[in-house]
Amino acid sequence: MSVRFVRTTRRRLFQLTALCILCTPCAPILGSTPVRAALAARPHESRLSEKLEGEIQRLIGELPDPYDNPFGFAKAGTQIAKLWTLTCQWVVEYLDAHPVASAAELAAQTNELTLRRHDVNNRTASAVQLGTGKHAAYVVAVNALVTGTFFVVARQANGHFHLVWTIKDAAKQYPRDALGNWGARGQAFVLSGPLTGTVHELPPTRRGAPRFYVDGEENPAQGSEIPKQISIWEWNGTQPVPRFVGEYYATVDQAGAKLEGDLLKMETKEILKMLNTCSACTENAAQWIIRVTPDGVTDLGRTYDEPVYPFIDNLIDRAESGEDISDVAAPQIAADLRKAFARLGGFLVVGMGVGHSEKTDDFSAGLECLECDTGKDSRPFHNAGSIDLKLTIEHRNGKLYVTGGSVRSGGEIQ
Repeated sequence: MSVRFVRTTRRRLFQLTALCILCTPCAPILGSTPVRAALAARPHESRLSEKLEGEIQRLIGELPDPYDNPFGFAKAGTQIAKLWTLTCQWVVEYLDAHPVASAAELAAQTNELTLRRHDVNNRTASAVQLGTGKHAAYVVAVNALVTGTFFVVARQANGHFHLVWTIKDAAKQYPRDALGNWGARGQAFVLSGPLTGTVHELPPTRRGAPRFYVDGEENPAQGSEIPKQISIWEWNGTQPVPRFVGEYYATVDQAGAKLEGDLLKMETKEILKMLNTCSACTENAAQWIIRVTPDGVTDLGRTYDEPVYPFIDNLIDRAESGEDISDVAAPQIAADLRKAFARLGGFLVVGMGVGHSEKTDDFSAGLECLECDTGKDSRPFHNAGSIDLKLTIEHRNGKLYVTGGSVRSGGEIQ
């Protein structure tokens, strides 16, 4: 098995602690002989379905609000585990009663079942059909408030559907990787949270193996910066196999993953080394592209919408480290930057404002700096001051280069 993991890390001032509890997987045996017999009789099927649907909707309705009561929601692990178990069972029973249902029909019925109508944060249920006839199989993603799961049900030799795989169970194989996050439930503090997601069909491999991708995202309690996850899976007839898994950040206003031809595209908010931006800001936006062909998956990388932002970030990082930056900046600018950063000592850039003159190609940058040196003569996280940059940036041999400008050190930021 070959699977690639791509992780986005970020530099944080404080460590955030998430409330994560491993979820009990859906019951592996769904539907006894009496249940099968009842499904064959329409009146009994109706009564069974109504009872199961009522229990599922009761559980969803009783879930604590994850934003008003995050601690209560984090403690609802047993309730959430039961909700997923019953939902898996409902999907199995629905497909036994509707054996030729399309993926769209299954998704619509599942969404009707799990939707909490008064809550605007619901993500809809989704499904992809992985096989037909005696090899019929479906991958289904369901979400309740800010937590979600996805699983596979498939027709067995006896003609009935069974649950054959769930991400909650598979997540235990990847405790330190991105897929392991699907095993968490509960609402985390501030900037992280449990995953929800949707499943989408992909073209099959050259040998005909069905594929799908999962567009997942965490659900933080605050902020407009959302940790997201993209994963690509191949169905081998028994279970889905991950072929690519990646993490990235996006704002609430950026679009989710979309497939255009053989290109899977995501709008991202990149995490820079030195420059920090507001939660909703997209100066450092980029597009991440993954090519999906019959022969495999290729990461084509990320391209910034405005290359000047990573350029300035790298310039500051190298200058602050005392590196020679003569390959990207004129000698006088390089010397002025080194002097300005030497005055500050150890620091963290906590704010940035960048302006661009369309007429002159001049860039201005104001940096708010927080001192991190904890030596005798300084306080930890002391307000260090500011640096005002006015840079003229040109293209030289296909690369950006600072040809002139000014560097001015300011006082403490008020």
